[in-house]
Amino acid sequence: MNSLFPSLLLYAHDPGGSVALLACIPALQKAGYRLRIMADGPAALKLTQAGFSVEPFETSLAVWSEQSVLTWLSAQGLDGVLTGTSANAYGEKWLWKAAETLDIPSVAVLDQWLNYGIRFAKEGLIDLGGYQAEPKHVYLPSAVAVMDSLAKRELLMAVPELRPEQVWVTGFAQAESKSGSGDGAESKLLSAQSAQSRTRGYGHPCVKLKSVWLSEPLKESYGTVPPVGYTEFDALEAVLNELHAFGSGMTKPHEFAIKLHPKESADKYSALLTKYSALPVHLRVLGPQVRADEVMAEADVVWGMASMALIEAALMDKPVISVQPKLQGEDPLVLSRLGWLDTCVTHEALVAACYSVFVDGNLTPYKGRFVLPWPREIGATGRELVQHLQQLIPLQEKETAL
Repeated sequence: MNSLFPSLLLYAHDPGGSVALLACIPALQKAGYRLRIMADGPAALKLTQAGFSVEPFETSLAVWSEQSVLTWLSAQGLDGVLTGTSANAYGEKWLWKAAETLDIPSVAVLDQWLNYGIRFAKEGLIDLGGYQAEPKHVYLPSAVAVMDSLAKRELLMAVPELRPEQVWVTGFAQAESKSGSGDGAESKLLSAQSAQSRTRGYGHPCVKLKSVWLSEPLKESYGTVPPVGYTEFDALEAVLNELHAFGSGMTKPHEFAIKLHPKESADKYSALLTKYSALPVHLRVLGPQVRADEVMAEADVVWGMASMALIEAALMDKPVISVQPKLQGEDPLVLSRLGWLDTCVTHEALVAACYSVFVDGNLTPYKGRFVLPWPREIGATGRELVQHLQQLIPLQEKETAL
């Protein structure tokens, strides 16, 4: 007889899901779980860049459907499924449903404080209106790992079908790489990445002040005007318009870099850049292949809407400015919901922020009101997940025939 530890399938489609899984992999491997990593979409690139061998999932099946995923999973002999969550893709949802049918434990790892319910519905973000009209959560994993107690409360309110014991608070993985504590392989990897980011040199050599704008694919994700009431084009143009207005008053040479999301195409903002080509700043676009953390490491100010990378920037002690013109409903940025910063919703607030950055040079008001609660030693999120996972998929060897 052979003795083997439990085998897990890890799968993600969206970039946030891959980040969530990456935080778990070292602890899962150290504990003894045998991992098979599969990914599609932007997650495949992120996991590959991290040095892991990644198999495609969708293209490996002759037909991409819920039934074909069930048929495939039934033949794999896996002991568990661990996934991210996606805005519009269905790979994770179909895996949870197949695992439930086959009595295989499954766990979803959340990566943000936003759009909780629709991650477990038959609709995607592109059909948010249909979901809101009749919210049903037909795709439910055995458990969901979340970032903190706030996320747990909000998730349970949004998805009442989940029981409190099914929601595990495991930590916010993105905070770990900014915490500066911990040791072992994870620390060495992150230290090397940090050193690399300091020497990459994305900025223009003559620029004295560097801003980076973190774009998000809102229109692509929602298919129409997002429920927040603005698009990524509205928000970016609002800032560029103020750059134009403050042009003659700028005290330092300035670079404004637009960092594209992994789901965005390189020419997305070409019309907007042409319109503002005469701006008195070095305006440039950084493609999806450029790492956001490396760009933020060199930035003096980090701008955006509600990107999760704004939280990473805050944890890096960078001034952070959220621009959400004419925001409707609850602020999707958890930094604002916690009171760490005030989102620029009105024109007056944006003018004040632009004056502070481009004219006055006073960045202190945008470095937050208190120390954020998430930094932990590197690897803590993964280790916490393993502790919970062992209750669902015990780490005991199973006997297999030779």
